[in-house]
Amino acid sequence: MTSQIEDVLATWREAERMLEALPGDEPVRDHVAVAVDELRELHHRLFDAKGQTNHKITATRATLARARGVLLEANRRLATGEGLRMLEEEQTA
Repeated sequence: MTSQIEDVLATWREAERMLEALPGDEPVRDHVAVAVDELRELHHRLFDAKGQTNHKITATRATLARARGVLLEANRRLATGEGLRMLEEEQTA
């Protein structure tokens, strides 16, 4: 469980840094902000948890996967200078 908490914390910190780096008018910023909130909440739940269950493990993996996907896309768009569009538009296309 310790490695999961460390993994969540590292991803949470990365998301916080990305949130600070993104201009306020970038649409992807909303997605990063949601990831930050989810990771913060997950970290608190894992840190306070008495025992680890399969449900917690599954929830941790799913939250980390979503957050990492958002961060990868935000980093790619920042690195290429590509205009940032809403992630939903790409997912529905």
